[in-house]
Amino acid sequence: MKKKLLALGIVVAIALVGIVLLNPKHPESQEGSKQIHIVIENRDANKILLEQTFQTDALTLESFLLEHQEELQVVFSEDRTYGAFIISMMNQSQGSTNQGPWWMFESSNNETCQLEGFCPSSDQIPLQDQDQFIFYLTSSF
Repeated sequence: MKKKLLALGIVVAIALVGIVLLNPKHPESQEGSKQIHIVIENRDANKILLEQTFQTDALTLESFLLEHQEELQVVFSEDRTYGAFIISMMNQSQGSTNQGPWWMFESSNNETCQLEGFCPSSDQIPLQDQDQFIFYLTSSF
């Protein structure tokens, strides 16, 4: 009986260590006021449509975009299968899903984008002070 309890204890300990090691800490949103730098460009036309630093209390990139939806003219797809998917900004809509052009975005300093190696959908990106994002319309990758 003691051997079974010891074996069970070892299995539980190994499982807990595995959970801790395999579940990396995900960044959290910074509470309160923060500055977010936004660049919006049409790369096909080689044109910057907007470059501005905003003050916000938003916790995620999606909530920031919704907060400034009129100013940035942001439209999200109704299909949320893969998260908050941008289909139009600054009055410039993307083309068909298969042929483009497409709205994409990147960040050189957002912690989530850096940890993932890419930026996931905007509803999955916690904001931190001084985050910078570039949104761009492009026909090529």
